Amino acid sequence: MLVPIVEQSRARLGGISEAVWSDPYITGLVVMLISVVARVEGGEFSERALFRIQHGAWHDITSVRDSGIAERFMLLNKGRDRDFELGCHNAAAFALVLFSTKEMLEGAGLPLVDTLLDSPVAQREDVREAWSQCFDAYICARANDPVGCRDQL
Repeated sequence: MLVPIVEQSRARLGGISEAVWSDPYITGLVVMLISVVARVEGGEFSERALFRIQHGAWHDITSVRDSGIAERFMLLNKGRDRDFELGCHNAAAFALVLFSTKEMLEGAGLPLVDTLLDSPVAQREDVREAWSQCFDAYICARANDPVGCRDQL
């Protein structure tokens, strides 16, 4: 579910450097999203099964092999890294958009945008906009090239 969304970012940004994937914010954002998607799509998992899912999905999303993601995730979580925590928080906010339904939006009094909820996730404008705000914009700001990136967004 997340791979096509990240691939769109790669295309918009002209690629994503391997260094981006070691950023604490990006680590929190992506690993938390992997966990949320796994639980929504598959229910409860043992800790060991969730680790295997996270590890495999991390590789599928980032194309980074043997990144030590589990150790980094645990250290950032234990150390209460602020950027990491912000990434986790933004993952939760993005998940609300990702899994929103017509009933949820109507119940919250939010406007429906055509029938976007019937589109594949990566093609939904609400998902693209939310992802761009929490992923693409962060990468651009860290790259100290907000003007060049803004042209891509």
